[in-house]
Amino acid sequence: MKLQSKRAWQVFLAGVLLLISCDISTFAASPQIPTPIPGAISLLAAQTAAEAATETAALIPPTLTPTLTPFPTQTPADTPSATPTFVFLLPTLSPVATSTNPNPGFACDLVKQSPNDEAALNPNQNFTLTWKIQNSGSKAWDQNEVTLNYIGGDKFSYTTLVNLPNTVPVNDTVSLSVGMTAPGHSGKYTTDWGLDANNQAFCTLFLKITVR
Repeated sequence: MKLQSKRAWQVFLAGVLLLISCDISTFAASPQIPTPIPGAISLLAAQTAAEAATETAALIPPTLTPTLTPFPTQTPADTPSATPTFVFLLPTLSPVATSTNPNPGFACDLVKQSPNDEAALNPNQNFTLTWKIQNSGSKAWDQNEVTLNYIGGDKFSYTTLVNLPNTVPVNDTVSLSVGMTAPGHSGKYTTDWGLDANNQAFCTLFLKITVR
């Protein structure tokens, strides 16, 4: 009898525990579902897109902006203005004896010459060259000191020295002649002579001819 009562009690307790275990879930608080915030999904999507754009921009290399280098500016060169040129035409003058004046007081002027410069002669033509000269210095030309000498250029004569016929006072004139022969070939020729005092030239004379 006691054994049966004890078993019955155990069965009762087991039934109570079973009921308690089945209904205990009714006493546990059900989990509360959070109420969504209005616009939260849109905000989250916008933030996600912004972060994605930032990461994408970080991966894209920066775009290089080309810079234009200006070409050097050329400064126009100054154009020189035309300078007028004046041409003076001088008349052709007769040959004038020149004084080199190594001897102070000695000077000369050519008064007349025959033949004149640019005279036309035949090949091997004989002629006499005469210079009429004035003493324009301050000293007389002593016939023992002053001579006419061949200096250079074309040689038309075998003679290279001519003595004065007389002493020539200041402002007086004297005529000196030399026998010459024109060259044998056509062309233009020049012979140079001069007065000499004590081995010092002071008066230069010349003749230009054309051989036909």
